[in-house]
Amino acid sequence: MASPRKPIVTAVNPFCVPNGALADADSDSDSETTASVSETSDSESETGVPINIVVTPAVSSLSISEAPMDDDAQTFSSGYLSFSASSSSSTTTTHLQLPQGGYSGIAPPLPPWRKLLWVKQPYPDNYVDTTFLSQLKQNSHVQPYTFWALSADFSSVLVHLCTVVHFVIVFVGIYGQGWSPVRFAGGSCVLTAGGYLWLRYYLMDGQSLGPSSSSEPGSLLATFKSALLILFTILALSPVLKSLTQSTSSDSIWALASWLVVGNIFANDYSSTSTRAVTTVFNADQDIELKSSLSTNLALSAAIVLASRLPTTIAVFSFVLFSIQLFGVFPAFVKRIRVAKSPKAAKSSPTVALRYSKTYWSLLATLVTTTYIGLWHICAGADPWFKLLVGGTWLGTQVAVMVVLPLWLLTLQKYKNEIQGPWDPAKPVLQNTRI
Repeated sequence: MASPRKPIVTAVNPFCVPNGALADADSDSDSETTASVSETSDSESETGVPINIVVTPAVSSLSISEAPMDDDAQTFSSGYLSFSASSSSSTTTTHLQLPQGGYSGIAPPLPPWRKLLWVKQPYPDNYVDTTFLSQLKQNSHVQPYTFWALSADFSSVLVHLCTVVHFVIVFVGIYGQGWSPVRFAGGSCVLTAGGYLWLRYYLMDGQSLGPSSSSEPGSLLATFKSALLILFTILALSPVLKSLTQSTSSDSIWALASWLVVGNIFANDYSSTSTRAVTTVFNADQDIELKSSLSTNLALSAAIVLASRLPTTIAVFSFVLFSIQLFGVFPAFVKRIRVAKSPKAAKSSPTVALRYSKTYWSLLATLVTTTYIGLWHICAGADPWFKLLVGGTWLGTQVAVMVVLPLWLLTLQKYKNEIQGPWDPAKPVLQNTRI
């Protein structure tokens, strides 16, 4: 006795009848359309038996019935759905939905997939078309770095480090070597006023040789009143600040101040200039936005806890005033100069950009030079090896910031992989139109 053979389905599709299917039923018949499984003769294929499907236009569903066969399972699949039929002692039936009127022949090709959510398409929700990555772009907006451009960007880190070193030098000189605190407070006030007036009266646009139109007497008076208010507030709080940490040991103060200074260095805003800053730099009344409020607060906290260790009230007042100008006013001044010398600003005003660029690099050279002078003075009575250690550490830090780190970023540039495609959100292009 021949062993039972498995039924074969070469293609099952809601819009298709397998090749070789019988469609000789009466088209006017209202009987149910069935697909029967029958054994093949010995002369037929040994791989199985065909399924004979009869479809009539009067029905809209198709029933497939299986006869008992082996314990194996046969999977039927189509372009729109898939279903399984497992053999058992009883007959199982699975229904396929067909279009009204039925269809017999080869399945029509699927319509091309379109990226339209409002169109109902015969594809699943998680369908990924073969053209999905056809519009993939890699590193299309990436601009290659250059060493000098990176060094110029890293110069902002060096400027801030020089500021911190000046802060430490002044405190060590006042606290340990008897330097006059009034001299530093007065000098910083003179430099602040000079820098402010320089920005007000020599902030030129294009080829103009006159002062900026924003330098109005009313604005100058308001600025002067604000400066006096801050000055008298610090003077009134100086006795309180002097006795702020009397019950705290000096070791705790040094440790706390050190961590506050380290936090100031890491929390400072070293970002490059933005487009918004470039558009506002030529208006002296509009301040450059500083995002380093946390860094400023940490630096002023360190200044307050250190000032509480100074011997006199005038020393506390002078040191706090010097620190406010160093960490509050000076970063805004440097930020404005960096914005004015940026390449974006150079496109709109090359003359101003060139002038500010020279000022910026001259300022950086002055800061670096004065740090070495200050370190030499506070280490005058120390051992030679200590002087060498301090000077070598500071020199190595400058080389690392201006040379090593830019070279390191240049080596990492080859790993840059930025991809863009139609899946990215659209970015509107805004154009200024004058009416």
